[in-house]
Amino acid sequence: MTTSTHAQYDSPFRHLPEDIDIFTGTPVVPPPRTSAPPTRKGEGRRREGPSLLVGRDRALVRWLCRVRYATRAQIQERCYPLDQMPSRQAVAARLASLRAGGWLEKHPGIGGYPIYQPTLRAYNEVGEGTRYLPSPSLGTMEHTLRLTDLIVELETGRQELPTGYASPVTVLTEREITTEDKAPPKMRRRSGARSKVGEYEPVYGYLSNDGERRGFPDALVLPIAPVDWEPGQPFADSIAIEYERSEKPLAEYRAIIRAYSDTTRRTAPAEAVASARQALVGMNLPQIEALPTIPMPRGGRYGHVLYVCEDPRIKTLVGQAALDLRVGDFVLTMLAPPARYNRPPERTTPPWPVGQRRRGEAPMDAQLMRISKKRLVHYLVSVGLGEAALESLAPTEWAGADDGVGQ
Repeated sequence: MTTSTHAQYDSPFRHLPEDIDIFTGTPVVPPPRTSAPPTRKGEGRRREGPSLLVGRDRALVRWLCRVRYATRAQIQERCYPLDQMPSRQAVAARLASLRAGGWLEKHPGIGGYPIYQPTLRAYNEVGEGTRYLPSPSLGTMEHTLRLTDLIVELETGRQELPTGYASPVTVLTEREITTEDKAPPKMRRRSGARSKVGEYEPVYGYLSNDGERRGFPDALVLPIAPVDWEPGQPFADSIAIEYERSEKPLAEYRAIIRAYSDTTRRTAPAEAVASARQALVGMNLPQIEALPTIPMPRGGRYGHVLYVCEDPRIKTLVGQAALDLRVGDFVLTMLAPPARYNRPPERTTPPWPVGQRRRGEAPMDAQLMRISKKRLVHYLVSVGLGEAALESLAPTEWAGADDGVGQ
């Protein structure tokens, strides 16, 4: 069989351009090119967090283990002094880095303000006995956040304390209190059974003499510097914090205050109890009943009970209960300050010195080049510099002729 020299050009299987179909011989029309949608800045970038907790990161996560969770504003105000406080964006980036490292979780909060809480890994690292709870409850979230507001004020020294009270102070949160007082075998009892004072004595909580009323304060202020405090260390004359958001019956407040006073008298030194009784020597029963206050011995577990009330009526009921029990200034009351968990703190960080550039900051001309022409023109017109800029920057006939000669 002979093949013509031009048969290779007649073959349907010869190599054709890539845009010609070898079977139909028709041009292959490529699909229209669609540009990829623009991605958000930083999208797709992998963020790596710290593998070890050190320095300020460790202190931040340990504090969150104590209060369970907090908003970004609370973390910013508690962990940074006002005169050295970074911006909200810098704090948010720090929290995002700790989340990427597996140390923090982010959950929806109240009013659109998310909360941050430590992970199980963080509790195992710096929890110091507090327990990891995976799902925050919206029902108790506002009470917890408002109490955290008060703790931040106490720990930063911005909350006023009774006159003559020692400073600085150590604040124990409710989680630290219940971790100690609810630990076995202290709570091995039937539900609803009466506690015997001789068998069960809480470390931080209160217990009435008849055993019918017991509980724990929302926070405890100790007249001990944080650097000198060790868990389980004996203490006296602390301030118990009770944060009240809802109203209770007057009898309920009387029972709680009586349990606080019973615990204080029971844990006070013998000489302090004898000194308080000495003030009543020589009085008969009607005279004692007529006294406006009964002396409270010093040196017991509690020096004061501070009720922080969100409603003036609650404050009035607590004051009436204290008046009925004649405990005097042992019970203090105050209205709750405005919430701070939903507003950023007022920074007093000094501004960057004029004429000095931050490290890595572009020169001024480079920064101006990044601004759109429309925005720059609008700004010049709004501040009254439009006409001057037009006279200085617009090309003139003389400048154009000069340019032509130069060419």
